[in-house]
Amino acid sequence: MTTQPRHPYVILAAALLLPGAGHVLQGKQQRGLMFLFFTMWSLFASLLSAMSKDFANVVNSFVTAIFWLSGVLWDVNNMAIKHPTLTALLKFNPVTFFATGFRNAFIYHTWFWDDLWSLEAFGISLVVMFAFTIYTYYRLRRDIADVL
Repeated sequence: MTTQPRHPYVILAAALLLPGAGHVLQGKQQRGLMFLFFTMWSLFASLLSAMSKDFANVVNSFVTAIFWLSGVLWDVNNMAIKHPTLTALLKFNPVTFFATGFRNAFIYHTWFWDDLWSLEAFGISLVVMFAFTIYTYYRLRRDIADVL
């Protein structure tokens, strides 16, 4: 049984008037996970952008692709194309995890940890980003001072 989405103005009013009530409360955990992931991404990207001037162009094209492939404008779980491999790949996109988590909280009134597959995919993405960041820092720590 699917639930009908609530009207957006009712959700906005509830978020403003009742900031700690119900599913609005999970925004704090979501923001904490966003902080962790995007801190790792910014450390990774800052090291590479200091070493290469062309990295900013790669990041611009990458961010545009990530936005359109994420679930910001459409719901990954309710896609018209029911292809399990495509859905699994899209769930490894961290922006999809955050967009779907906030959508589920404010519209469908479910917690982000109810979808364990998405949570596991995000956890894997977070660990991979952490490993890339540590590896990049380890490889570039001697050269970064000379470049800056």
